[in-house]
Amino acid sequence: MAENPIKVRVEGEIAYIALNRPEKRNAINQAMLRALPEAIDEVDRNEVRAIIIYGEGQAFSAGIDFTSLSNDSARRVGRAGGPTCSAFGASSRSRRRR
Repeated sequence: MAENPIKVRVEGEIAYIALNRPEKRNAINQAMLRALPEAIDEVDRNEVRAIIIYGEGQAFSAGIDFTSLSNDSARRVGRAGGPTCSAFGASSRSRRRR
């Protein structure tokens, strides 16, 4: 298993942010969700003109890693049987109203 779920490097005016769980096809887990905003803050500098986000290994991302959800967040289930947006830290304001 990869140590850091996100890798960051800056080369001149370009920042590179890598999803770093190639053994899971970069499926997004809670550690990655926490690390991604931190990585973006890290490269938020005047000299950085572009950010390239990519996945290590063969896939960019397989999507959400539902097996990594904690018991607490797994209890919050939406209408279709999947987790609600709040299970991933999204506020209710970010969801589209019906």
